[in-house]
Amino acid sequence: MSEAMDRFDIRLPAHAKQLLMEAAEISGNTLTALVLNAALDKAREVLQSHRHFILNAEEWRQFTATLDDPPESNDALRTAWRDIACRTTVVTARTDAPGALWMIALPRT
Repeated sequence: MSEAMDRFDIRLPAHAKQLLMEAAEISGNTLTALVLNAALDKAREVLQSHRHFILNAEEWRQFTATLDDPPESNDALRTAWRDIACRTTVVTARTDAPGALWMIALPRT
């Protein structure tokens, strides 16, 4: 059984379409395949950058210090929590080890 297909139309300047058509032809792709693959690659990149982060030693120290001594609640933190809670399913787990607090945020399906 194949996946249902949706339609996605965009408006773009004629010169932009011509550039995309040239790139599609040179790469041996259809215009649709070229644009879809490029858009999916960019979407994955954006999502990856918002789901994972890498910290250097000093940033990690600051991060864990904040977990050990969190700031007082304020409007900005409450707004951020509401925003992430609307877009994700949040699962938290805490162990007995000091500072061992993990938050896992999964995209809502």
